[in-house]
Amino acid sequence: QDGSHTQPCKPDGIPYDWPSRRRPARLRLRSPTRAMAMTLQDIQQRLDAHEPEMSTARPEHTRVRAAVAIITRQPHEDVEILFIRRSEFDGDPWSGDIAFPGGRIDTPEEPPRMAAERETLEEVGIELGDDEYLGRIDDVTGRTDAVLVSGFVYGLTGPVALTPNHEVAATGWIAMS
Repeated sequence: QDGSHTQPCKPDGIPYDWPSRRRPARLRLRSPTRAMAMTLQDIQQRLDAHEPEMSTARPEHTRVRAAVAIITRQPHEDVEILFIRRSEFDGDPWSGDIAFPGGRIDTPEEPPRMAAERETLEEVGIELGDDEYLGRIDDVTGRTDAVLVSGFVYGLTGPVALTPNHEVAATGWIAMS
């Protein structure tokens, strides 16, 4: 090789149109002028200033309502988030997925936040409540509006023992940095 760089081409000689590897900047986790790691207090301030967009279930489209708990902790300098890997079951479209603890809202009368807290207790044995609650994020829908998910953020200030049930194959804390 002579060291020159040529762009790969399709068989017809036209260069491939490579997609950009940059992700859209939707949620800024750190300030560009700030070198310190994010704290639970930073998350609380951003959630306090955020007005979440809450979607309503449309009976003609939404078949499943669900709620998740985005559980954070700060054991050292950086904030960590709890993720689970769902157990694998035949016929379960979410088998093996990496997710936040949470699940289906059982009845139309059940508040989404209560469902997130109930499912978290069932799946990983963490009892969440007002003391840990930091705020709500925007609701998200699946590609076809068949699934509507509400997310709630919690901050743990002390150690916690995870006790995954049969629905959870693995758990892990992932640093935000």
